[in-house]
Amino acid sequence: MMSDPDSYLSTATLHDVAAAAGVSVGTVSKALNRRGGVSPSVAAQIIETARRLGYQKRQLPPEPAYNVASTTIITFDRFVVSGQFYGEILDSILKEAERRGIATNVELLPSVEVPALLAQESWFGRQRPESLIVLGIDTPEMLDAISELGCPAVIVNGADRRMRIPSVSPDYHFGGWLAARHLLEQGHRKIAHVTHPWRVSFALRLDGFRDALSDFGITFDPEVHLIDTQSRALMSLDARRAVEQRLAAGRLDYTGFVCAADMLALGVIQAATAAGLSVPNDISVIGFDDLPVSSHSTPPLSSIRIDRQEVGRTAVDLLLERAAMPDRVARRVGIGVSLVSRASVGTI
Repeated sequence: MMSDPDSYLSTATLHDVAAAAGVSVGTVSKALNRRGGVSPSVAAQIIETARRLGYQKRQLPPEPAYNVASTTIITFDRFVVSGQFYGEILDSILKEAERRGIATNVELLPSVEVPALLAQESWFGRQRPESLIVLGIDTPEMLDAISELGCPAVIVNGADRRMRIPSVSPDYHFGGWLAARHLLEQGHRKIAHVTHPWRVSFALRLDGFRDALSDFGITFDPEVHLIDTQSRALMSLDARRAVEQRLAAGRLDYTGFVCAADMLALGVIQAATAAGLSVPNDISVIGFDDLPVSSHSTPPLSSIRIDRQEVGRTAVDLLLERAAMPDRVARRVGIGVSLVSRASVGTI
């Protein structure tokens, strides 16, 4: 005689659901009890797995209703036209939104100062958006304007210091720490950080760099350890000029450079090569972002890799979460980064 399938499935435990869903028991418990801390996509997967296994079928929460039919993605035109970094994140957002059945509208904003932009009545279109994903813009004026709209919104690669709007960014602090730590572990002690810390994301890289120095008993001195390009563009030419100025002044007594972006690292390599220095025999250089060009430079550039696809997917998760729980405290999600070691870093 065959047993009742419902009777059999009802014996499933939290451990069974966790094993089938590929997550921890704690994550299953959070998802089934709606305690937060689990992305909408993972929560939906856990609930579906629990239903399939018959775990407490009558007590499972109803299917979540996130009620986001469309979203407007706003970013500066220069980010998409000339920046592969943001282009890959945008592509990931669009793909994930399509997978979730969310219609998208991309608004490329002109590269003008934000106050002037906000003075234009149609800065996000004539109609109030149902929801917003803000890519790479986190000036106080812009965030105030978005907060006043009252619609679900998420900041990508930025943060709201007033903590009104959820955000997702790579973990820049520990990325800066990881890059500097890599040089220090190779024996380098005379190292500099090449950057222009005009946004929080660049200041966090610098903080991580400073922490790595402290771990090795080195006191950070901005006059010694910081090379400021004085340019928000953060292009290779900016770094090349800054390094060449130090060379001309006889103040380039370094064996290693931690650069806030791959393009800055390539500029440092250009300046070093022009001065007759060899990378990595004379100096070592590490970048940040791990853009595709990094693996094809001469020499191939060590860098900090950012999973830009994961940043985009997480942005959509946060948007759905915000729509479902608008009164919940705004979350800041940091996406882990990793070191990619190539030929631009040598050992002392």
